[in-house]
Amino acid sequence: MQQHGRSVGHIRDLVDLALGGDPEGRRLIRESGRHIGEVLAGAVNLLNPDALVIAGDMSKAYDILVAGLRETVYGNATALAPANSRYCHPHTATSPA
Repeated sequence: MQQHGRSVGHIRDLVDLALGGDPEGRRLIRESGRHIGEVLAGAVNLLNPDALVIAGDMSKAYDILVAGLRETVYGNATALAPANSRYCHPHTATSPA
């Protein structure tokens, strides 16, 4: 980001830039989601979870992050596993009854 004239000292700074519409910030958050999705695809195949709760500093940019995550999970998981999983922001996730 420094090459683009933006000071980023923490991931939260990058998230703020992305949410403000910065194209490079949005690209980096989405690319991060793709990398996380590569790892999660194996877990989704193995466990077929009902939900994946996405939390942490990048979850503030949930829509951008999960767009990249879904691309990779859907591309790398078996046919039914990703269709059965919900992606949840921690503030909207509900506990099982």
